[in-house]
Amino acid sequence: MIALFDKNHGQLFPDAQIVKMRVIENAKMMQHPVESGTVITDYKVVMPAQIILTIYLVRGAYRNTFAMIHRAYLKSTEMSLQDRAHYYSKLVISEMPHEESAEVFDGIILTLHLTEVLTVKPKSVTITKARKAKHTPTKSRGSIQPKKSSLLLQAFNKAKGYF
Repeated sequence: MIALFDKNHGQLFPDAQIVKMRVIENAKMMQHPVESGTVITDYKVVMPAQIILTIYLVRGAYRNTFAMIHRAYLKSTEMSLQDRAHYYSKLVISEMPHEESAEVFDGIILTLHLTEVLTVKPKSVTITKARKAKHTPTKSRGSIQPKKSSLLLQAFNKAKGYF
């Protein structure tokens, strides 16, 4: 059984019949060349899971069910999905194309694209005060010229006099 649930584990869209499901779990392999010219892969970044559901909305209930799904899409409602093999959480509807045809005269075929929401908690870093006065910022001191110029600048200034 495949079913969609809300945060309180209540079933979402009970009148929608899930006909087909496709799960895409992939990762980006980080590759870079080394001095010898070969390319190595040293780590990977796991991408958010994507789930594509083909749903049949039955006659008599498809208007209400479609409206509920569309509302969840617009509000980015977090949901979870349980299938035979795995439990996917923190999913939102990222696309919801649908088609209507004479072949399916008593309902609507809807394709839901669900994308896993991955969140990152930022780490905070404390900034310490500079220990010496020379390491303090130049705020309120204006623009300060360097005391010594570089050797390249000194050579350039001497060469200007020869031209």
